[in-house]
Amino acid sequence: LEGDTVHISFSRDITERKLFEQSLQRRVNELNILQEVSAICLENADENETISAITCLIGDSLYPDHFGVMLLDEEQGVLNIHPSYQGLSEKDHKLVIQLGDGIAGQVASENQPIRVADVSSEKDYIAPSITQSSELCVPISINGTVYGVINAESNQKSAFSVEDERLLETVADQLALALQKSRLYGEEKNRRIEAEANREASTALTGSLDLSEVLDNILLNLRKVVQSDQVSIHLFENDHVEIVAGKGFDNPDEVIGFTYPFDNKLAKEVYDTRKALVLDDVLKDPRFENFGNVDARGWIAAPLIEQDNVIGYLTIDSKQKGAFTEADADRVQVFANNAAGAIVKARLFEDEKNRRLEAEIQQE
Repeated sequence: LEGDTVHISFSRDITERKLFEQSLQRRVNELNILQEVSAICLENADENETISAITCLIGDSLYPDHFGVMLLDEEQGVLNIHPSYQGLSEKDHKLVIQLGDGIAGQVASENQPIRVADVSSEKDYIAPSITQSSELCVPISINGTVYGVINAESNQKSAFSVEDERLLETVADQLALALQKSRLYGEEKNRRIEAEANREASTALTGSLDLSEVLDNILLNLRKVVQSDQVSIHLFENDHVEIVAGKGFDNPDEVIGFTYPFDNKLAKEVYDTRKALVLDDVLKDPRFENFGNVDARGWIAAPLIEQDNVIGYLTIDSKQKGAFTEADADRVQVFANNAAGAIVKARLFEDEKNRRLEAEIQQE
């Protein structure tokens, strides 16, 4: 009986370890996919190229049954299926969905994701020629402006989890930024120059899994995205915020390692709104607390969002008033999306390394 107890306990340990490793591998795979999505959004100025590349990447690797993008024609009030949409017949590619109709139409109309375990029980489901069993649809939107939806369907019931929904929402956020950028800012040449500079900066983050090196690379390359005097990384840790890294400060020892309460007004606003914040003159803003007597006037804070979690934010400071624009904030936010993934991946690697080290010590 005692031998059986040991065997059961050993089997349980192996099972739990396998589940942990599978979960860890899924997280790493998702982070790699999100970094590739970010690179695609930065590299391609043309929205059709961006959508096609993202559809191919995610459809082939995660949702092979039925996956793609539908773009909103706001003037006509309809969703048009993008040519890159995978899993549809030629006839289905010509479908036009009225805003508010079907699952996709509801998502675009209400700007909220919908996850359906069994579409046969959904009276508003619009069935294509090849009927699927479950569906996940998320809006592509930014600042209340809806550009379309990302839609995934499976021939299996209950195929999509909360994790799938969060992943596609993160992809949709990055795609929305890319679409906004391609439609609203600059001529083609300027967009390509800007995208290339940001892509090179973001790509530089993937070269290391050492957390201290990742943080240092983020700061170095952030200053290439937007010219600034000072940059820093603030991470949320339970009930407080810590400035874990920074560059350009006259008194770095007073800044780096500094902690302050989570209810700090500006930190709380960035966390709650999940949007980049631009201030023309922080010294005149009553919410600003000048940690370490930082010599800053113009200021940007961009949330670090990974898989729907705000893990902290980046700050970009200038000694000049009104130094930054909303376009600067958008560029920083695109970079921050990739930086968040790099930080989380480095932390996962560090946690796994520590876990293995502890296991080796216990075995000794």
